[in-house]
Amino acid sequence: MSAEIRTRYGVLVVDDHPLFRKGIISIIDESEHFEVIGDAGDGKDGLTHMRQKNPDLIILDISMPGHNGVELLKMMKAERPHTPILVLTVHDEVIYAVRALKAGARGYILKGESGDEILTGMSAIMRGELFLSHQIKHRIIFQAIEALDAGQDFLLQKLTRREREVFDLLGDGLNSADIADWLKLSTKTVDTHRLHIREKLLCKNAAEVAEFAAQWKLYSEQEVTPDTKNSTPALAP
Repeated sequence: MSAEIRTRYGVLVVDDHPLFRKGIISIIDESEHFEVIGDAGDGKDGLTHMRQKNPDLIILDISMPGHNGVELLKMMKAERPHTPILVLTVHDEVIYAVRALKAGARGYILKGESGDEILTGMSAIMRGELFLSHQIKHRIIFQAIEALDAGQDFLLQKLTRREREVFDLLGDGLNSADIADWLKLSTKTVDTHRLHIREKLLCKNAAEVAEFAAQWKLYSEQEVTPDTKNSTPALAP
């Protein structure tokens, strides 16, 4: 008997709320590119379905009975490192999103988002991108900016030296060609750095990276200016 050929991405849904699980299954099955091939109400069954059905994508609630959600995510990634996991949750605190992403999640979406937004996130993840709910993304960006007060590069610490140089020049309003001239690099190399920056800063597109860079530069200058103005010149000996 020949193996079944999938015409859509197979999705495993792991969530302990039956009504929500039913709703998300309906949204997915009505979509063009995805179909649910299994669902589970707890972590143990989720692992079993993952092993038996080999989904292309896993949708996981991190508030699961019997398992710490992040630990369950880590277990799934350990067994299926190449299977992307989208966290779909009610937790809107940044710390939960950061923990999930560090554990290997490729997306973090709040349950209050629309079905279209969830499907958009699923498609982005299957293209190899990271995807965050707008609310979470904005909180991460604002927290990153506020972290400058404490001298912490909350997200920028992930950038390499060269990526940080490109990021700073983006904050000055330079485009790829200008940055390439300034750093003596090819435009292709600069575009590659910009792609890595976008991924590390969890931005949706190049425009968001440029906006982030400009905001960061403006904030940095505002922080430096008062100290400069209020500093007392040293007395001549």
